[in-house]
Amino acid sequence: MDSKLTQPPDLLAVVLQLRATQALTLTQHMGRALQRASLLMLNPEHATQIHDESDDPKPITVSDVMKPGTPLPLRGKLIEGDTAWIRVTALDAVTAAQLMAFTSNAQNEMIVIDNIPWQIVASASTPEEHPWAGQDTYAGLLRKFGSFQRVRDFSLHFALPTVFKAPGLDNSTVFVPLPIPQQIFRSLRNRWNTFSPVSVPDEIYDFSGQHIAISHFDYLRTQPVMLTKLFRGFTGTVAFDFVLPKQATPQQMMLAYAILMLSEFAFYSGVGVKTTMGMGMVRPV
Repeated sequence: MDSKLTQPPDLLAVVLQLRATQALTLTQHMGRALQRASLLMLNPEHATQIHDESDDPKPITVSDVMKPGTPLPLRGKLIEGDTAWIRVTALDAVTAAQLMAFTSNAQNEMIVIDNIPWQIVASASTPEEHPWAGQDTYAGLLRKFGSFQRVRDFSLHFALPTVFKAPGLDNSTVFVPLPIPQQIFRSLRNRWNTFSPVSVPDEIYDFSGQHIAISHFDYLRTQPVMLTKLFRGFTGTVAFDFVLPKQATPQQMMLAYAILMLSEFAFYSGVGVKTTMGMGMVRPV
């Protein structure tokens, strides 16, 4: 996350601090409502284009309604004046510019989430302002990719339920609520290659299955999320180790560095299915 960009960002994560304008009760995941609210932050033509796109990765993600001071969903009874936060990310320059324009004038404006108006009391677009805010460029991440001097182990914190779509038997589809390296980095590669001018090679899929191992995890659990249908996703923090030969080839080293780059990209892109509806929010830790 680069808070000192010298050019407009391609990648943007904004956090909006909200205040409840009336008493309400939050009992379920709010991702679908936040998807609708996030599209209203963009120019109508661009929002319509995003909404009407196919199942290909979309250049926007949203969170759930989140508990103040934590990366946890907010549930329960609220009274007028209680606070919450939401997060919206952009994965291309056009969406990022429109989202930044909205947030720059958002203070004290109202946002409607599931027919309930909330007041926007503050916005953040840098990590100094909020730990889940930030901005970067694809060129910036590629420069960092080119500057890695050694392969290092890494961890990812899956803050919101995450699940992957995978092929099953007889052309069926199965949903996998597990932090399997191949599933994580296939998802990230697909998103990266959709929006970045420089692609990550297909070999990343086999490499992540053969050369990345889970070393440990903390607070890993699954939980249900009702969206277009019932999904079950995992949350928690997962640590990954590289498993490489002592004399790794240049190709293996290049793919390992690409894994590290994609793990940072995940902060903006999310991972797995339904990231436009509040699933798969993740960050490197």
